[in-house]
Amino acid sequence: MKAKQLVELWKSRVLAASLPFEADWTWRALRSVDRDLAERMREQINFFDEMCVTGTPKDVAEHGAATVRGYAMVVKCMQKHAAKVERISLAKQGPNLQELVKQHGGFDKIPEEAWEWFERAKIVWKAQLVNGEFDRMFDDPSQQEEALQ
Repeated sequence: MKAKQLVELWKSRVLAASLPFEADWTWRALRSVDRDLAERMREQINFFDEMCVTGTPKDVAEHGAATVRGYAMVVKCMQKHAAKVERISLAKQGPNLQELVKQHGGFDKIPEEAWEWFERAKIVWKAQLVNGEFDRMFDDPSQQEEALQ
């Protein structure tokens, strides 16, 4: 296989591997649940991009495969932490009653603990808006998560 064809093959494989992550989650969400994994994944993507330009066909294949494996790890991590990521996402946008109803399959099916979280999230979100802290609250996702507990 020619070098250009190999680069295109691995670019398409990496793109396919990235879609499940990129479609549902963001880098900010990944950093909020596993900062080390996010940094390692960014490094791997940069290595792969560099190899596509300067590397040998073997380098492209090795780093392409490593990037695909990395995306698989990222998706697994995000699936494991989906509830936490959802809470952070809701807090960023403000609590959304329609999403809460949808998440539980109906207004009458929302459990008490979800209502309690929703009410706490509204209070925190409104306070941060009033105090002009909306943008700042995302500098450290762990602080936001603690506030919602």
